[in-house]
Amino acid sequence: MPTQFLVTRQSTSINWSGEVDSNRTRATIAKAQAEAPQSSLALTFPYSECKKAPSAYRLEQFVSSKANNTYCFAIRVDRPANCSDACCSSKLIVKKLVVNVKPECDVPGVLLAATLNGKPTSILPTFDKGREAGVTLLRLTHLDLSLDAANGAEICITLNTNRAKKGCINLEQLCVPPPNEIRPGTQCSAVTTIVAEAMASAAAMFGDNITSDFTLMSCSGGNITFCGTLVHTSNPTIPPSAFNTEAAALLSKLLSAALIPHGCPPYLYNHIIHAELTANLPGIGLTRLAEATETCTELMYAMHMGALRFPNSSRCDARQGSAPFAAGYLYSSRPGLGRRSNRTTLYCFTFTSLSSVIDGARCGNATILQKVDFWANEELRRSFVGFGVRPSNSGSLVFRSPSWGPPGSNIVKATQLRWTLQQAAGAEICLELLNSVSLLDFCISPYTGACYLSIFDPSGACCPVYTAMEGFPAQ
Repeated sequence: MPTQFLVTRQSTSINWSGEVDSNRTRATIAKAQAEAPQSSLALTFPYSECKKAPSAYRLEQFVSSKANNTYCFAIRVDRPANCSDACCSSKLIVKKLVVNVKPECDVPGVLLAATLNGKPTSILPTFDKGREAGVTLLRLTHLDLSLDAANGAEICITLNTNRAKKGCINLEQLCVPPPNEIRPGTQCSAVTTIVAEAMASAAAMFGDNITSDFTLMSCSGGNITFCGTLVHTSNPTIPPSAFNTEAAALLSKLLSAALIPHGCPPYLYNHIIHAELTANLPGIGLTRLAEATETCTELMYAMHMGALRFPNSSRCDARQGSAPFAAGYLYSSRPGLGRRSNRTTLYCFTFTSLSSVIDGARCGNATILQKVDFWANEELRRSFVGFGVRPSNSGSLVFRSPSWGPPGSNIVKATQLRWTLQQAAGAEICLELLNSVSLLDFCISPYTGACYLSIFDPSGACCPVYTAMEGFPAQ
């Protein structure tokens, strides 16, 4: 019974704009959008002729999910240095929030709600048709926040359906994804190895056998295809007419047990998982019996963070792709260095450089990777021996003592790296821990089995956050 998985990259995010007034000058900014040409009709969100940069404020990267379909966004004021543009003025007033949403969410009878810093807003959010065909916007007006009041302010929107249960109740259903988001490519062979092992374990769990291991079929353009074969012991009393139902149930169980047992793992972040199950039926031949799809979006990934925000700095851009450096989605392990090899373990993270960054990134021209911070339990610092670092032009690890952040920060730093783009592409940082402590105990993470790290350029203005999970032991 061949089973095929197709994992495709997708971009799902919140498009938003905040309108400001300053001496009759109006400006709007949009998250992760390319600069639209000035014309009589703007064709990209927020569908108005306005400046998108520079800006004195932005929405924080991470979304906080609360009860009753409520999603919260924090405003961060960050006026660019030496900016004389009206959009950087200290007299700006944040007037409203606009979200680019899918038209199918605007159905009669849906009543939305919103709060500002925990208090109901004076005006309820509403859906409006845009000037352009097929455009629908969610608007929350009359915020009227000075920059001082806006900094750190929390806007929460509660989604609802109408009495007929029509409408959108989560951000995945609600938001139109922005174009041109940049993500580093998935490590195809490593992901396939994980999938093969996970599928074998899941099949055994349900009494099935893998007769042909899952292997990589193709990996291009953000799409990864891998296929394998299993023998499923079907109930002999089930008639052929019920094969599809049983196949659908089996596929759903395998998908949940193998790939997303605890929600979407970081290495599938921003991907769609499409699985098909086919069988060679007597008298019929090869037939597709079932298919299933799971979506792992940026919003789901961000909500793993919840109210927890890493790094603890609020003044740097933590978006992936905000600087031309990235971390791999998987880490490997091997024995410790030298004489410590029998009592320590190295957990190694890989890095790369990006050929392009997200639109408007302040650190798009950065050429130096200065340091990497890891989110770690400082109570276990005595079990942490140190870092082994290796730029791509070096053949061996160099040991470095760790640098810890202030008490309570739970941050350990690999500092003074000063890697060029060329050195970062293929570089490696290994954390050396005593064998009495596992990396999963050492790392602080809202997602089970993951470690969070943040990459800094020398200015400290950008600190893209990446997540890595255990891959496989290094050979």
